[in-house]
Amino acid sequence: IKDEHGKEKTCRIAIAYSLIPKKERQGNSEEWEVVPLERGQVSIYFPATKEASGLFFHIHAPFASTVARDSVRDVPANHRLIERVAQLTADSLTEVKEQGLLTVGFLAVLPNLQDGIPRFYEPIRKRIVSAFQTRELLPTRNKSHAAADALLRGPSRISDVLDDDDMSFLTDSEPPFWAANPPQINQREDRFLDSLEIDEWGWHELGEKFYRPPLFGVHEIEEWFVKKSDSWIAR
Repeated sequence: IKDEHGKEKTCRIAIAYSLIPKKERQGNSEEWEVVPLERGQVSIYFPATKEASGLFFHIHAPFASTVARDSVRDVPANHRLIERVAQLTADSLTEVKEQGLLTVGFLAVLPNLQDGIPRFYEPIRKRIVSAFQTRELLPTRNKSHAAADALLRGPSRISDVLDDDDMSFLTDSEPPFWAANPPQINQREDRFLDSLEIDEWGWHELGEKFYRPPLFGVHEIEEWFVKKSDSWIAR
């Protein structure tokens, strides 16, 4: 990139997630998981101690710093660097997925709208959101990954009952359908999902299918119900 004096230079940038064994939380599992840091650190080969990114993972780049070397200056060269860090973060998501670490729990590591990310670091959040919306990264209820723009969110009382086969019948579409639900609402995972603006499919949409079915008639619905078990009907 070009530095603040207009000179071309090659820069080394990096990000680092916090990786711990699951056995630290539960039993003697040999599996690993990525967890949020209490405070993501910004480094310029050394920690910029007064710089607060608002992130829950570490980032490094040769930013132009203040004289005290404890914070990052607001100059064009640094904005160009942060765009590269944003792209690196988005690219890292594919590797996290390939390592089997892109779980619902991993979403807690990522920035959401309620984090109040400083404007300078906002490109990182936006690039992450764009990656999840358009690439097959988001965990689904059927244990796969899909682009958020292709998925649905809905009340667990619906998504726990209507599986992919049911949704294929009701929507005449191909799975996967449901984004995986986080264990608790209003936690970091849930807030990140909110930032992806996933289409909602809830009670209104379910009612539309049953009372004004656009794709099939009452006879088809009756046949669908007949094949269901009593326990499914009870749910």
